[in-house]
Amino acid sequence: MLIHWKENKILRFILLLTIVVIVFFYFRAFFSTAIYLHDNFLKRELDDVGVHYKGRAEGQDMLVSVTEDEQESRVQVVYSLPNETYRQYTVQFNGGHNQDSEIKHLENQNGEIIYEGAFIDEPLSFAPGGMESNEFFVITYDGGSIYNENYQVPVKHVYEVAQFQHDVLRGNFGFLGIALLLFVFTAIDYKFPLFFFKLEHCLSVRNPEPSELYLDIQRIAWVVLPIVGIIFMMLAI
Repeated sequence: MLIHWKENKILRFILLLTIVVIVFFYFRAFFSTAIYLHDNFLKRELDDVGVHYKGRAEGQDMLVSVTEDEQESRVQVVYSLPNETYRQYTVQFNGGHNQDSEIKHLENQNGEIIYEGAFIDEPLSFAPGGMESNEFFVITYDGGSIYNENYQVPVKHVYEVAQFQHDVLRGNFGFLGIALLLFVFTAIDYKFPLFFFKLEHCLSVRNPEPSELYLDIQRIAWVVLPIVGIIFMMLAI
């Protein structure tokens, strides 16, 4: 005999526990801190060495590591990118390091100064040989990949990562808000099937009664709207 889940306490508990676990991990991912590099999401992790941002691009692992040297007032930013592309930069500050510290210069992995002073908020990037380019980043395609021997990380990205100004929350509150509104609307409509109908017609009709068509559409909405809400929740992360 098939037992309805509402009448089975064990099934109800398992269902409730499953929902709680899913919601927990969802919001854990939603509120995780990360950076973006060319629209690729890199999640922030912290250990004794420094701050690391891990993600994937073009089916390969990406890692951005930030290590502070407070005594020397500098920060090293290392980019380990697809196709074994490795870039290392050192941001030198004047007298200490924090988000408001004055930047002295930027060095590449060979110790060469490739940018001096604070970053001018223009789409500049490194070009081969240490010259600036007016392009946002310098690329040449190699089998469809931007990560090759000519690739250089934008100056702005290095500076913002070094000062932790590029960190963002992963989640999109707009999409999450739409999802929650759909869930709340569906819950109210399911619990009180005539609430919205009477609210719409109470001023124009005395004792309004819904048609069969309205009730059929309402039952379809009880299924469709939560699915749409789940889609928006997925888009939010």
